[in-house]
Amino acid sequence: MRSGTRSFTKICRYTRTINDKKSSNPLTGNEVNSATAHEIMNSLYNFLQKKGNLTNMRKLSTSLLAETIIHRRKALKMTQQQLSDKTGINRTLIEKLEAQDFCPSITQLEALGEALGFEPAELYIDPSVAALPSPSPLNIAVAGTGYVGLSLAVLLAQHNHVTAVDVVPEKVD
Repeated sequence: MRSGTRSFTKICRYTRTINDKKSSNPLTGNEVNSATAHEIMNSLYNFLQKKGNLTNMRKLSTSLLAETIIHRRKALKMTQQQLSDKTGINRTLIEKLEAQDFCPSITQLEALGEALGFEPAELYIDPSVAALPSPSPLNIAVAGTGYVGLSLAVLLAQHNHVTAVDVVPEKVD
């Protein structure tokens, strides 16, 4: 095992101990929560990938996780509260998981897999697989040339073809 991969494994183990409570990083002493730990793992992953120290590393797909939880929960005719009671995960966190606003700890992922009958490994994807090409540039019409309309038009025009439309012809000319 390469040293970079060993470091990544140590970080994975460390983030598993954080679970949703605040903890302190043993290296820096700074407070860390699960969201920060997830960011640390992603940064380390990207660093190791650039260095060429990663082989066959995969990332958790939050969209696939949300889709799986929703589909399996509904197939089992479970409410979010029932799933919460079965897994020990707060109902609001399950709601956030389904909305792709939360990334679970490894322990939570295992509990969800056990309760809903799926393998957590199925939710990891290979990030090196090319994504679909962007449909940019798009043709977009922005209605209104007030402050908000023009702000949107300027932002969208960076990568798209934008036409500003208004009910007052003098504003557009």
